[in-house]
Amino acid sequence: MSSEPQFRKILETVAHGTLKINTDDLSAITFPLPPLAIQQAIVAEIEAEQALVAANRELIARCEKKIQATLAHVWGETNETQTELAKTQETGHAHD
Repeated sequence: MSSEPQFRKILETVAHGTLKINTDDLSAITFPLPPLAIQQAIVAEIEAEQALVAANRELIARCEKKIQATLAHVWGETNETQTELAKTQETGHAHD
């Protein structure tokens, strides 16, 4: 028996609020999956996007430090803050 009619029956039952799922019926439902190559391509794309997100988070953190160091410098705060500004500028990313 195809799992689609079973799945439709379960959905229709859920819609009426009287759901009782038999574990045998549930285990008989099959879900179509794309071929392994497509699954791997999807995973690779997601991982690449996660790497971009991580890099953007790092860039945001670095920019926030630069902003704080620059503000501290403008307001004449401690030498420690000025040292941080100097370190930030030494990395060559002062204009990011």
